[in-house]
Amino acid sequence: MIRTLLVISFFFNSIATFSQRPFAENVWSSMLVNYKVAKWGVTSDVGYRSCDQFVQNPRTALFRLTIDRAIKKDHRIGLGYAYFEHYNTISSYENRWFVQYSTNFEIKKSRLNVRLRNELRTYNNRNTANRTRIQLTWIKKLSETFKSQFSTELFYTPGQSSLFEQRYTLGLNSSITNHLKLTAFYTLQLQSSIDYFQHIIGIQAQLEFQKQQD
Repeated sequence: MIRTLLVISFFFNSIATFSQRPFAENVWSSMLVNYKVAKWGVTSDVGYRSCDQFVQNPRTALFRLTIDRAIKKDHRIGLGYAYFEHYNTISSYENRWFVQYSTNFEIKKSRLNVRLRNELRTYNNRNTANRTRIQLTWIKKLSETFKSQFSTELFYTPGQSSLFEQRYTLGLNSSITNHLKLTAFYTLQLQSSIDYFQHIIGIQAQLEFQKQQD
């Protein structure tokens, strides 16, 4: 446990040292619960995000729920819902309804995960938007305790002002118990509507449970 905390602390301090203006700096934290039984899976997460030079303004709270089912080995389809609340002096909220497909490829001690998701986003000002996103995540086992992961995610929102977004993430996953894992990560985010890089550091706690069919 102490070794894990030291690694995470060193990781965060290194990122903070090299993240300087004019870049925007953000902190994301979340708790994820994943439960699988037979071919079905339920994933839920809650999170909190602060933005812009690590100050608590603006802020975002989120909740997300996904239900998916295996259709073949390593191929899954799912439906989900997410709620985002953005608050500063005035709060605004966003609902997201989405469908997704995911698959895995095992390569020795590593795994490649591919996820394709399409989201319908509705806002409290009655605007709507449709966004497509694809994510590739490569996970490699380093030891019985640690795994490294690298992911790239691309977003596209069509419309009068088409929006392109990119995320590149480097993370370190640590197994605390058979069910509890911690992931510390750094993400570089680019958006076509913003003319500067966004540095994100974060941590996610993951609880995983799996029940075999009787």
